[in-house]
Amino acid sequence: MKSLVVQSGAAELAADVVGAGVPVVFLHAGVADRRMWRDQLAALETTASGYRGVAYDRRGFGDSLHADDSYSQVGDLWNVVDASTTGE
Repeated sequence: MKSLVVQSGAAELAADVVGAGVPVVFLHAGVADRRMWRDQLAALETTASGYRGVAYDRRGFGDSLHADDSYSQVGDLWNVVDASTTGE
């Protein structure tokens, strides 16, 4: 599992990435953070070739602090997915 910090606007978003290929994004519940997906990422890492598992902490959750700027959740998601392809 590779950990990333992704710049998205004024925020730095913490993410975990496994595998390579087509991205499968795991979005955490509103009362959790990316750690809720650790077992699924581990399973994906060992069993599924051709897929890249991506789990990240949305702004204000886990290791991602809320930044005081305008943003979109979709924009944050795309920035994380784009950053997760580095080194593939």
